[in-house]
Amino acid sequence: CSFANLGSAYALSVGGASQQVSVVGSSFTSLAGGAVKLGNVDDERALATSPERMDSAFRVVDNTIRLAALELRGAAAIFAGYVRDTTISHNSVAETGYTAISLGWGWGTHVLGRQTFMRNNHVVSNRMERVVSALNDGGCIYTLGPQPNSTVSLNYCEADRAPVVGSFYHDNGSRYFRTTRNVASNSPAPCVYLQGCCGAPALDARRTAP
Repeated sequence: CSFANLGSAYALSVGGASQQVSVVGSSFTSLAGGAVKLGNVDDERALATSPERMDSAFRVVDNTIRLAALELRGAAAIFAGYVRDTTISHNSVAETGYTAISLGWGWGTHVLGRQTFMRNNHVVSNRMERVVSALNDGGCIYTLGPQPNSTVSLNYCEADRAPVVGSFYHDNGSRYFRTTRNVASNSPAPCVYLQGCCGAPALDARRTAP
């Protein structure tokens, strides 16, 4: 499918406890907002224990995204909120106003006590270029909240324009990620950034060189 010249917050949005949804081989161009939105940002439903109430088993693979968040600058090109068992891989993202791929929600809300259903999420082998052109507090890949058994691996980030934080940015409450074999080039910010503020620092995000 092709999505072009759209004025909505997201070209494609899938939520409401949706499961087993794939977005494969599509093109997204010249968007006021983001390209793909998955899952929910409902803090109460995020604590669901019944599988039928969970947003899960999404695949976003082999898509091309160009010129996203041209007007709604805070929209990530690919946004996944409270999700589990989700794979975002082999996508090409370029020329965005904000973050290329955002995974998770909640900041430090669920770090202590009862945990959300977020887990087993993987951002792998994506190419991102010339991102975060309008805002600052973002990166090529951005995460929030505890997500056991999740990975950020084999991604390439070129020209992340944000001058602070990092190209691979684990924000508040990000935990249990394995961040390995990623490359960041031509960015003023560090390659990997672990947010440490507000009583819910990012922890257990292991990183290794390519």
